[in-house]
Amino acid sequence: MWTPGASVPREKFQMDFDLLIQNIKELNILSGEGCAVVSKTKDGARLKVPDSIPLTLMSNGIIMFAGPFRPYSDPTTQQCMQDIMDGYFPSELQSRYPDGVPFNIDDKRDVVYSDKRTELLFPGAGQSLTNDGQDVKVTKEIPGPKHSMDNFLSRLPQSVIKGGKIIDVRAGVEETIKGTNGLPSSVVVVNTPALEDIKSRAEESDKHPDRPKSATSKIATLRIKSETGEKTYILKMSFSDTIADLRKHLDLVRPNEASNYQIKSSFPNKVYSNLNSTLQECGLVPNATLHLLKKK
Repeated sequence: MWTPGASVPREKFQMDFDLLIQNIKELNILSGEGCAVVSKTKDGARLKVPDSIPLTLMSNGIIMFAGPFRPYSDPTTQQCMQDIMDGYFPSELQSRYPDGVPFNIDDKRDVVYSDKRTELLFPGAGQSLTNDGQDVKVTKEIPGPKHSMDNFLSRLPQSVIKGGKIIDVRAGVEETIKGTNGLPSSVVVVNTPALEDIKSRAEESDKHPDRPKSATSKIATLRIKSETGEKTYILKMSFSDTIADLRKHLDLVRPNEASNYQIKSSFPNKVYSNLNSTLQECGLVPNATLHLLKKK
């Protein structure tokens, strides 16, 4: 089905490779990269290291899984990359991987992928994201195994039902990122103890790549739109943190006069007013999209 909001490219989308790769390192830590988990078998159980998603970054687009090639001009590709640059697991993958999954990055930003389909759809001179005058390579090869995953992402539903709740996969997340009048909202990454722990683990991983990775505590990623829609707050918090903790972190980055607000979700339609309830008890894990309402 055609979704008009997802069919219009973002005019102000800008790819930041360094930020993307750094955020993927942090997301990989959250998803338990390299940590074995118990997997049930017919004979009992065994330890298994979760598989990772291969993601190739090219000058003019990405290749996820075994393809197809997705140009940066594609709104769904922009949404996927923007989610990661905002520090958020891609919304298009949440129905398949509700607890997250590590990414295996192949950085080929100096390579331009030559795709006959995009040449037919978008004739004329293409635009890559590399610096002007920089030498780039051109390839038509899809990296990785030659099995096909064609049209997998395009078949994701508009919404899914999980635990009796309707989770809006596409439109809800896009509405959160966009501010009023369809303009992109400014994103504020709120500093929290969970975020500091992630950064610390990422630094240790870079310094000691051969050291076994320790298991991380359960971390929730919250994306919260302000009352006017002009700002979007990204918070990483522990499952055991409370609504009071959430309000405390929000109040530190918001104007003093903006403290009179309610925290609300659209699916389900609910106001979170019990300050002692944990994020897990409220069903706001591992990811949630919320918005603020001014109290009358």
